[in-house]
Amino acid sequence: MIRIAAVHLWQENLLVHPRSMTTEGVWITVPPVEILRSNCPDGDLSAAVRRALAASRNGVAHPIDWSGVGRELLGAARTRSWRKFDSGKVTVNVEADAESLSLVTFENRGRRHGFVERERIRLSEDSVTGDQLGARVRQLLGENS
Repeated sequence: MIRIAAVHLWQENLLVHPRSMTTEGVWITVPPVEILRSNCPDGDLSAAVRRALAASRNGVAHPIDWSGVGRELLGAARTRSWRKFDSGKVTVNVEADAESLSLVTFENRGRRHGFVERERIRLSEDSVTGDQLGARVRQLLGENS
């Protein structure tokens, strides 16, 4: 089973949350959303990512009404507009399976093209211990912003 945590750099903050797969096979943004200062210690970011991975699920109900999907994320960003939140944004997904982690950088290229994968780094689970996961995620966000 794959679990996904997403990390967004938004203004002065890092927003960290799980993604869960619906019964129809669509990955959606789900709560909780943790808000960290962008200059927080790498260990704090690592811990938030690991909590989000633990909260990621498969088989959640597929939304009938999409208006509430991601509401908590927009609230954490203090905006009501997906266009404002996502415009030109780089997001790092941390994808975990039983043996490894993948750090995947996505760039939002707008309404017509959506999120496009820019980079994928596959790591063994034991190669990113302690603060290292947060440091790698932060590095990818900084390189691609």
